[in-house]
Amino acid sequence: MSGAKVKGGSVEVKGKRTEDDYLTLRFGRDVTIEATELDRSAKELATLLAAEQPVVTLQLSSVAFPSGRDLMAFCDDMALDFDRVEWKQE
Repeated sequence: MSGAKVKGGSVEVKGKRTEDDYLTLRFGRDVTIEATELDRSAKELATLLAAEQPVVTLQLSSVAFPSGRDLMAFCDDMALDFDRVEWKQE
């Protein structure tokens, strides 16, 4: 989502060919990354792993959206119940 920023987390790409067939990108809670850059990095990891059907796991500490409308759109796209999402406005 354009304009969204993430803080802290990891991206793991597994090839599922062997137990140790994976690449992981980790970043601390004090590191802010544009969501579009994180998407690009995840795709690069998948390309480097060169697995036929890689499995991507994303874990994030926090996500900041440019507006409440963007947050609601994200919840809709991910089939999340907006009322059950823990969020705060800054």
